[in-house]
Amino acid sequence: MVNGRHEGRPTMIPATEIIVPIALFALIFGIVYVIVTARHRQRMALIAAGRDPNLLRSYVGLTLAFLSIGTGCGLAIGWAVHALLQPGEDNPAAWFISVLVCGGVSMLLAHRHIDKERKLQQVASSKG
Repeated sequence: MVNGRHEGRPTMIPATEIIVPIALFALIFGIVYVIVTARHRQRMALIAAGRDPNLLRSYVGLTLAFLSIGTGCGLAIGWAVHALLQPGEDNPAAWFISVLVCGGVSMLLAHRHIDKERKLQQVASSKG
């Protein structure tokens, strides 16, 4: 090999180093495009039907807030259980179990809260 050449031929970049980033970008762009156009179509259909397009309001922030609070509580409970029941041992089972249980409970609470809010919005929109 002399000056990046093998026996007089230039070295080539493998096709995967070029195709994979392009395919990844295309995949992400395609997913975002489908989500945006589907949401737009749903909103236009609601407006055409005479309904309020705010019915499609996203609750991602609220759901993530509930999940974060549940995870924090799970970490605190896991630490307390680990400190009280297993001092000196290096077994993370209490941490994992409490984080998963508290995270799941927080997601159930978020679902209940969002359902209540949507029902209140439907009652308010049907009266008004």
